[in-house]
Amino acid sequence: MPLAILPGGTVNDFANHLSLPSTSRQFIQMLKDFHTIKVDVGKVNNGYFANVIAGGMFSDISFQVSKTDKERFGPLAYYVNGIRQLPTQLHTSLHLKVKTENEEFEEDARLFMITNTSQVGGFKDITPHASIQDGQLDLLIIKKCSATDMISLFKDYKLNAHEKSPFIRYIQAKEMTIECDKDIIYDVDGEEGTTFPIHVTVAKHALNIIIPHH
Repeated sequence: MPLAILPGGTVNDFANHLSLPSTSRQFIQMLKDFHTIKVDVGKVNNGYFANVIAGGMFSDISFQVSKTDKERFGPLAYYVNGIRQLPTQLHTSLHLKVKTENEEFEEDARLFMITNTSQVGGFKDITPHASIQDGQLDLLIIKKCSATDMISLFKDYKLNAHEKSPFIRYIQAKEMTIECDKDIIYDVDGEEGTTFPIHVTVAKHALNIIIPHH
């Protein structure tokens, strides 16, 4: 069944990654052109996600911003809330155990994200090798590091060099299990996740999506 998505959220990472139209006129034109592609979706425990699972620093911000603020201020509501919480968020520390079909490792982390597209929270190319058609998911971990290191990491991101940073671990896999020493709230496409361990697989080309014909 072909699926047409009309973006209606605050940030719309998945829709923006696919360059989906936000006006009704362009949306109707897209339906008339009827160009489709098959895309992957992630399966987590007993549910599915289109774009991202994230846990750790700032990942619970979306649950703390009220619907009214999201509607009034848009993405700005997230940034303001994020800056307000910066001192406490910088102390986030998680001990992760990760297992994929290829490797097993442990990491002390500030944040982890498993992505299907390369865009998260309005930031492009966070996971630069991510593709929604490759049958893989991308795991990016920001390792435990100081506030100064975080600033340097952000500079690397602006230069699109963060993947090579010593504070980043970045892998691709078809299947991942993540255990965490803290029962933190994690984000699954903007909704609250359940509990750890998180077991994630990818359903390759599971959705047939209508996209603009460029």
